[in-house]
Amino acid sequence: MTHDCCGRDVIRAELTGTNHAEARGITVRSPSPVLDLARKLMAAGHDPATPLEAWRESTLCLTVRSIREAARLRVTAAVNGPPIFSSMQGMAGAPLVRQNLPAALATARFQKAA
Repeated sequence: MTHDCCGRDVIRAELTGTNHAEARGITVRSPSPVLDLARKLMAAGHDPATPLEAWRESTLCLTVRSIREAARLRVTAAVNGPPIFSSMQGMAGAPLVRQNLPAALATARFQKAA
C-alpha cells in the first residue's frame, strides 16, 4: 500500500504500453486506461476520494487527485492537437479548468469598466 506525504492511501497503477493499466488486482486495456481503471476501481468498492498515481516502471507519469474525478472523464482525440477531456454524460462534476471569457468579451468588459 502506498501513502502520500500526509499518510493518506494512494492507489499505485502500473502502465504498460499505450493501452494497459493495472492496480489492486484490476487490469484494464483501453484507449484511456487510467480513466477506465478509475471507473473499475470505484465499481470494485474503492473509496472514490482516493488519489491514484500512474507509473511506468520507476517514472511517475500521472497523478489523479481522486478516482472519482478520473471516472467522470472521457477523452477524445483531436485531429491536430492535444487530447480533449470532457465530463461523461450523466456524471456531473466541477469544471476541469477555470473557465475564462473569450478575449473579445474580456476586452469589452474591461473597456466598459474604464
